[in-house]
Amino acid sequence: MCMYELIFPPVSLGAFSLFSEISPIPEEIMAVSLVGGALLSAAFNVVLERLTPELTDFINKIGGKKLDHKLFNHLKPSLFAARVVLNDAELKQFADPAVKAWLDELREAVYDLEDLMDEISTRDATQKKVSYFSFASLSLRDTSMANKLEVISDRIEKIVGQKDALDLKKTTGTGSETLSWRSPVTSHVEVSEVYGRTKEKEDIIKLMFSGEGGPLSVIPIVGMGGVGKTTLVNLVYNDVKQNFDLTAWVCVSEAFDLLKIAQTIIKSISLDFACDNMDLNLVRLHLVEKLERKKFLVVLDDVWNDKYTDWDTLKNLLCNGVGGCKILVTTRLKHVALMVKTTSSFYHLNVLSDDDCLSIFAAHAFQVRDSTMNSHLEKIGRDVASKCKGLPLTAKVLGGLFRSKPNFEDWDTILKDSLWDSLDNEIIPALKVSYYYLPPHLKQCFAYCSLFPEDYPFDKEELILMWMAEGFLQPSKRNMTLEEVGQEYFDDLTSRSFFQPLVSETVVRFGMHDLIHELATHVAGDFYLRLGENGNKIGNKTRHLSCNFQYYPSHEVFQKSKGLRTFIGLDFFYLPGSIGNASHIVSSNLKSLRMLSLEGLSSLKIVPDLIGEFIHLRYLDLSWTGIRSLPDSICKLFNLQTLKLCSCSSLEMLPSDTKDLVNLRYLDLSSSRKIVSLPDSLCELYNLQTLRLGYCYSLKMLPRDMQDLVNLRHLDVVGTSLKEMPRGLGSLKELKILSEYVVGADQGTGIGELGGMSNLMGGIEISKLEIVKNGKEAYEARMTEKKHIKGLRLSWSRDGDVEDTRTERAILGNLQPYWGLEDLEIRNYRGTIFPDWLGSHRYQNMTMLQLTGCKNCCMLPPLGRLPALKELRINGLNGVKRIGDELLKGDDCASIIPFPSLEVLDFFSMTSWEQWHSINMEAFPKLRLLRIYDCPKLIGNLPRRLLSLETLVIERCPFFCSGIPSCPKLQKLVTDRSENVGWQEQELPSCLCELNITGFYQYCIV
Repeated sequence: MCMYELIFPPVSLGAFSLFSEISPIPEEIMAVSLVGGALLSAAFNVVLERLTPELTDFINKIGGKKLDHKLFNHLKPSLFAARVVLNDAELKQFADPAVKAWLDELREAVYDLEDLMDEISTRDATQKKVSYFSFASLSLRDTSMANKLEVISDRIEKIVGQKDALDLKKTTGTGSETLSWRSPVTSHVEVSEVYGRTKEKEDIIKLMFSGEGGPLSVIPIVGMGGVGKTTLVNLVYNDVKQNFDLTAWVCVSEAFDLLKIAQTIIKSISLDFACDNMDLNLVRLHLVEKLERKKFLVVLDDVWNDKYTDWDTLKNLLCNGVGGCKILVTTRLKHVALMVKTTSSFYHLNVLSDDDCLSIFAAHAFQVRDSTMNSHLEKIGRDVASKCKGLPLTAKVLGGLFRSKPNFEDWDTILKDSLWDSLDNEIIPALKVSYYYLPPHLKQCFAYCSLFPEDYPFDKEELILMWMAEGFLQPSKRNMTLEEVGQEYFDDLTSRSFFQPLVSETVVRFGMHDLIHELATHVAGDFYLRLGENGNKIGNKTRHLSCNFQYYPSHEVFQKSKGLRTFIGLDFFYLPGSIGNASHIVSSNLKSLRMLSLEGLSSLKIVPDLIGEFIHLRYLDLSWTGIRSLPDSICKLFNLQTLKLCSCSSLEMLPSDTKDLVNLRYLDLSSSRKIVSLPDSLCELYNLQTLRLGYCYSLKMLPRDMQDLVNLRHLDVVGTSLKEMPRGLGSLKELKILSEYVVGADQGTGIGELGGMSNLMGGIEISKLEIVKNGKEAYEARMTEKKHIKGLRLSWSRDGDVEDTRTERAILGNLQPYWGLEDLEIRNYRGTIFPDWLGSHRYQNMTMLQLTGCKNCCMLPPLGRLPALKELRINGLNGVKRIGDELLKGDDCASIIPFPSLEVLDFFSMTSWEQWHSINMEAFPKLRLLRIYDCPKLIGNLPRRLLSLETLVIERCPFFCSGIPSCPKLQKLVTDRSENVGWQEQELPSCLCELNITGFYQYCIV
């Protein structure tokens, strides 16, 4: 329950009306029917909601005159009258310039009205709720705002009065609820196979290993947009990457930036290597070094650049490998393929058959593979398949569209839509149709994504916060938070294939196919602009602006941007420090901003006091800047919902009056390493839902009244230096994400506080468990009841002796997690035996298990019973001398295959381990990687048969003398400082491609 209900969302003047109909669009507007749309309906809704008697009372006071008659008898009726003809005006504007001019004039007036209403609402609320908050221009005698409102009201009334002369008709809209997708959605529609591309995949693999093309073979794949080039190459990439030492995937797109391409390759092959601030020459030197004598595969996806000099420079960067290196290039352009190829020809990817398109469509539309549910559905499916023109992207997007329509009558209506016959070749007609039938609230969210460049990986949470700042998220009738509404919107667009997860990323991000991105740019019209990509021309209509560092805006640009609502700086990390500052961005002309991101602008050292006058601001991102402090005036940003100060390495503290940011919902200080403490007033931010403090290394204590943050749902404190948690956190019933709980000894800080947090989900670490006195105290955490926790780390401090190991076992026994756990790590456990629940076959979902630093343990639990376990890491169990079949399975599981899913097994720093004795020949059927490191007493023996093993590493095991098991798929063998290694077979495996033997005396084949 919120203490305040003071959130005034900005108007959503996105790309499309809330009252669009689903009837076919007239012929005369086919080519441009989706451009611009009506940007007014949402604004009308918000303004009408704000024209309340309470607000007009406030206006009367500050204006010194009665405005009730003007507002309620003139402005409101004018807005209603305009709203009912908007749909007709949208359709007629493309054939009638007078209607378009009328719409443009009305848009500008409503923008001005909305800004003024937002200012009035804010000033009214701040006078009531924030005692010190006052504006010099605001007094009972001041009539400026009232006069402005009267002028705008007259202006709108005059504009609306012209509608009859333009013959605009009243239409009935469907509203967003009618078109909304009612069924539950997930973040991605899974299709387990790619249809119709088996032969093409085999052809490309055959071409890759044919020996054609020289030591650095370049194979281009050419095809039209949406035909599936990237998907096909992804299949090839995943099938062949094990044949290469190094692999890299680069999304190139239209901006062929040699430096960024080279940096991406280096980051792909060396994840921890920092090269963002290097110039091309320095990057080249490092790239040459890392590729030397390596066999590599590089994918250059979506190449447009046809300048041979650029290509030759890039190719020269990649010439230091051994023979057999490959570059796969995808492109729409034949002349690009001819320029880059080293083989006799390029590979041309043709469109799919209608049957394959039907399979893709059916998988997305029906959630089954067979569209022949009945004859009517089959006919519709085949009609749709024929309209896909062989493009899998189109089939996928249309499947998402039809899946959202429960009535088959709607399907027939869509198939008859005249948009299919559009002559506009910029956007495939099928994608236009899918866009046109999106619910209106999704249209504006989708159009907003045009601000991001092509192939830009965006973060789900961040984009939702931006939508919220722009006012695109409509309050739910189902008691959902705005953030949860945003998640529904995002998942809806993802399930319709407008967004797609970037599965290759270590952190899950999302992107848009290049054709989908073109569609977003197409429909966004003149109100959205990516600076630099359209000739640096910012017009009077521009309300949402983004730019990357190459097109860093000048002061003159912002002089033209009085009504700007959005400014997003992209890739400012690359901006030379001598160029950028924020003085002209934070200027008086931009006081209508709702959303401002200066992330990465390292030259920004001081935030001007003027920021306090940006009263409309909802989202402010100053992450990765050089700021040392924030001005006190920032606390005047009454409407601020999101404040991001991530990785501000010089920032030491927040203003003491942070409590005045009463609408703040999201605060991110993560990796701001000089933050020592937070102001106590932070605990008065009753609307705060997310507080990110991860890796604030200097932070040792949280404010004492954290329990007052009753709406807090996400608290991240991982990587801090907290001594204990503040008292009473158990009262935070809404908390869902808690990255770490540091157990304290005082009342109200103990482990029992976790018992009240029944909604916890995701991952959590519980640290300083040595403070827990007994099993009864541990049970108070009620871990078995937390059904939504997927990752758990149980951690004891390293120092300190233990008096009773049975008590330690009872403590761990009563911290047993729910059966749905997926990832478990136990660190520095002080008992000698693990409790029975560890290794229970009931943990059907556990895929990752780590046992670290449990020095007193003398035996391992039966972990082989975990049916889904893929990775097992055992580190520092110094009490273990022998590992036998007890690890594989217990007496009650005699019939199961031990470790049926295990792929990775690591043993590190086992100082007492001498023998590994396993006679079970069926164990480890899927083990791919086995590493044994720093086990100084280990003699042997390895399991005798590991049929799936690909990599074996044995290092710093000086007495190891076991025979290497039968492993016909072994590709890599590494031994270092091991006395005797015996090979049981007469010859090495045929798959072995890397043999690294160092620092020991003898190696033999026995």
